[in-house]
Amino acid sequence: MSTSVQGRAGRDKKGGWSVRLLVVDDCSDMRYLLHLVLSQEGHEVTDSCTGAEAVDLAAAVLPEVVILDGFGPGMDGSEAVRRILRASPGCRVVMFSAVDPDLLQERAEAAGAVGAVDKLSGPGAVIDLLERLPA
Repeated sequence: MSTSVQGRAGRDKKGGWSVRLLVVDDCSDMRYLLHLVLSQEGHEVTDSCTGAEAVDLAAAVLPEVVILDGFGPGMDGSEAVRRILRASPGCRVVMFSAVDPDLLQERAEAAGAVGAVDKLSGPGAVIDLLERLPA
């Protein structure tokens, strides 16, 4: 477990691992679903609907991981990744979007994100990725 994000995380009340997360998506239903599922897993979740707001929140809450819709309105997802990493240098950003998975992965890597998850794979894919992220 020390090779994953779990190695950096705190402990929840049940003795499991807990990660401080920031979820960024312009779709309120998706934010709610991710917040609910990730909170039930024991993670500390803050959410935002825009990239610009996410940059400010990243500086304030210093998340360990940011789950970012890569194609939201306003600030381009790639620019949001770069600004979030400047605001909270220790965090890892994962792009989460319902576009072509190859395009999403390419954009994620180019922007400095550590991974990408297809929204169509659902919240379980986000949880799986969190378990595999390096510490």
